Amino acid sequence: MHRIGSPASPTDSDGTPRPGRVRRHAWTAFGALFVVICVGLAAIGSAVVAKNDAAASARSARNAANQVAASLTLALQQKNDMISAAGVFLADNPSATNKQLGRWFAAIGGFTRYPEVIGLADVVLVTAAELPAYAASEEAHPTGLLGAGGKFVPIPPGKRPYYCFSKVEVQRTGTSLPAAEDYCATSTMVLSNYLTIEDSGVASYRPVNYGAERLLGIVTPLYRVFPIPSSVAARRLAFVGWLGTSSTPSTLLDLAIVGRPHTAVSFSYGSGAAQAAYHAGNAPVGATAISLKVDGGWTLEIYDVVASDGVFANGNSTELLWLF
Repeated sequence: MHRIGSPASPTDSDGTPRPGRVRRHAWTAFGALFVVICVGLAAIGSAVVAKNDAAASARSARNAANQVAASLTLALQQKNDMISAAGVFLADNPSATNKQLGRWFAAIGGFTRYPEVIGLADVVLVTAAELPAYAASEEAHPTGLLGAGGKFVPIPPGKRPYYCFSKVEVQRTGTSLPAAEDYCATSTMVLSNYLTIEDSGVASYRPVNYGAERLLGIVTPLYRVFPIPSSVAARRLAFVGWLGTSSTPSTLLDLAIVGRPHTAVSFSYGSGAAQAAYHAGNAPVGATAISLKVDGGWTLEIYDVVASDGVFANGNSTELLWLF
């Protein structure tokens, strides 16, 4: 017998646990196990959601990068086509004037079709022996701005075995450059670079300082025959000059990321002193860089935000976790 008021014994007289107590303990253990399982499933599910979101975000960023690259590739191809066409025009019209080149350029779309182009010029090689005759011709029919008293004096002054002058040009501003500027002495291109381009038949890309602006200079060899001769000797024999084009690639970059306010791009070519790098947009905090190779030796880097695959860094996965 139990004493009145005393708690009931959890066991029978032989020490066996009462059935009610056993059932309660079993349900408690089952409930705890159920909670552990649910939390585990929630954690696994949240991790899967975070991983899937990160993968989808990475695919989206890669697709955006490919679209930007395709846009820039097309723009570069169109400009290369323009440069080739200009070369043909100059080869067919060796005595073309600034006005004639300007009319031809306007006829193919000009500065409207090529918003990145600042100007283009036909650059010729003049030897020291040829300089007096070339100077007299320029003073009689100037293709650019002359010095004091209408004199053609090389810039910078001095005697050199070779000079590189602009014979004909067209500029976005509508103004002319100094006719006597020796590009082999004043630009990042030296004479050996120009001669290498002549022999190779391949265009060269170089950064060009234009006031406070960093432009891209493209120098393309011109030959009087097409296609370009296959040997160095034949190329030297057919060579007539170089077509120089200055442009602002940042203009193309700005156009390529229109509608992408959280995307930044970097466009680079070459290395060392010859490296040309241009940027557009503002890289978001935590942005990931996606690097792509673009036709013509260019490297394009797109900076975009990619979702993290961490559970607590992903809003969807955190929300799922909190539901449990």
